Amino acid sequence: MALGKGTASKSSSGAAMSKYDVEVEARLQKLEAAVSELKEHSHEAPCDSGSPDTAALEKVKNEIFEARQSLGGYEVLNAKIDDLTSRLSRKLSF
Repeated sequence: MALGKGTASKSSSGAAMSKYDVEVEARLQKLEAAVSELKEHSHEAPCDSGSPDTAALEKVKNEIFEARQSLGGYEVLNAKIDDLTSRLSRKLSF
């Protein structure tokens, strides 16, 4: 029994394409369409006034500072915070 040369389709240039080639071509076309869509997609430019995290950290820092000012024994608390900051700096430095 002789096996015939089968083709699932023909390419735009007229070349024979197997079933696998046809499946790969369909996937490729979908990917190209998705890439084209993503190229057209855009986002608003981020604000240059600083990230929200920076603003939030600044707010928390100010609240801590104000709370420290109103506490009795400010010097003791300030010394403990300075000591903790120093130890953390040593541990985190590379």
